[in-house]
Amino acid sequence: MSKLSSAEITKLFKPISDQPNRIYGREGKTVEYKQSYNHAGMAQYFKIMASFANADGGYIIFGIGDSPREFLGLREKSKNQFDSLKIEEFTNNLNEYFQPEILWEHTLFEFRGLDFGIIYTYPLENKPCICTKNYDIDDERSALKEGDIYYRYRARTERIKYSELTKIFIDKEKNKHNCGWI
Repeated sequence: MSKLSSAEITKLFKPISDQPNRIYGREGKTVEYKQSYNHAGMAQYFKIMASFANADGGYIIFGIGDSPREFLGLREKSKNQFDSLKIEEFTNNLNEYFQPEILWEHTLFEFRGLDFGIIYTYPLENKPCICTKNYDIDDERSALKEGDIYYRYRARTERIKYSELTKIFIDKEKNKHNCGWI
């Protein structure tokens, strides 16, 4: 089943029973919420996508309020920018900063008459995904540093820690032996 099928996405949009305008659940290892979408935030989205690719995959959901986590939907400008996202251009830009290639898909999803943008990033088979080019900006959350490997920890995107990087290489070695590459 597609990670962006209506059935899969609907599971992510559960309201709190006594507060129906708020989403049940928090950001986590596979979910990141953003209030709006803006092409200017691309580097931050790329970093989150790389962290998902190095972990278990995950969703960025645009249109969820920050505090409290409310179903806001995308405003017209954000919706239009998300809807006009050019897949090839976005992928080329993503690949300019990260290797190996990150696989992703996106959709607009309507819930309760509101529009939400969703990007799903698949976990990489050939981990780790590494930043190959600097993107310097004053906002450290959006800065990209060549050589960095980003990983998803609970509800945070961070530079990878030793134990997770070691696990990636141990898993890679196991897969190599299981595939008869030796």
